[in-house]
Amino acid sequence: MVDKFDDILNENSCYLMSGGTVKVSPAKYATVKNEYCIVFEKNTEIELIDDDGTVAGSVQESPSSFEFVPIPDI
Repeated sequence: MVDKFDDILNENSCYLMSGGTVKVSPAKYATVKNEYCIVFEKNTEIELIDDDGTVAGSVQESPSSFEFVPIPDI
């Protein structure tokens, strides 16, 4: 799924995602400091949308609340 979505997802953008699963990150394999991870599946759909600022921790509200990591570093 990385190959499918790597060119679509960009920092400082807001997306509507469906068809994925939010799971607790497996500490044994986690390379980022997040308690949860999103797992994309065959039926996952991602749509770029405008950030209206209604989501807590949005890029507009606090860009430092995110710790982005390049896909190859994960």
